[in-house]
Amino acid sequence: MKLPISLIAIGTAFLLAGCGASSTPPADPNTEPSGPDPSVSAVPIVLPTVARKFTVTSTAFTDGKPIPASYTCQGEGKVPPLTWSGDLAGGKNVAIVVDDADSPDGGFVHWLVVDLPVKPPTALDPDKLPDGAHAAANSDGDASWSPPCPDLGTHHYRFTVYALDGPSGVSDGSDPGQALQLLAPHIKAYGQLTGTATAS
Repeated sequence: MKLPISLIAIGTAFLLAGCGASSTPPADPNTEPSGPDPSVSAVPIVLPTVARKFTVTSTAFTDGKPIPASYTCQGEGKVPPLTWSGDLAGGKNVAIVVDDADSPDGGFVHWLVVDLPVKPPTALDPDKLPDGAHAAANSDGDASWSPPCPDLGTHHYRFTVYALDGPSGVSDGSDPGQALQLLAPHIKAYGQLTGTATAS
């Protein structure tokens, strides 16, 4: 089963953490960093191997089809309406991760919001999240929605909804990579909707 992007890097991180001594010499503490931490913008992600899957849909577009311009940087850049149905495996709340599957850096997170109610909202307003919900930072470093905005060709944007077994422990503005690691052990099931956007 091919897995989507959302948490593959988590397993990789754990593997790297468990490795022994590295052949790379330690960095000179007096040397200034050469640049920003690449993990701030690149967050390779893949779904965990969970058995349960449910359905995610939108009234704005169907799976695999273009996302209307009003939901991209070519228009108002609104969050598209999302709903989900099916077996959430007893999940008590949900998280939504939106990422660009074709991002050249390997995983651009456009939105990462957690601890939403299990019942789908009538609308998703990134500036007015329900009580108890939290927005982690996206790959731009902002705890907000970043609309699809491909710079070249057609990109595929994945809207993944995770059913969680309880509070995720993610706080507002958390690093997206760290937020995904916190989500991993709480995931009971997931659903995914993919839409496309093409550079103008």
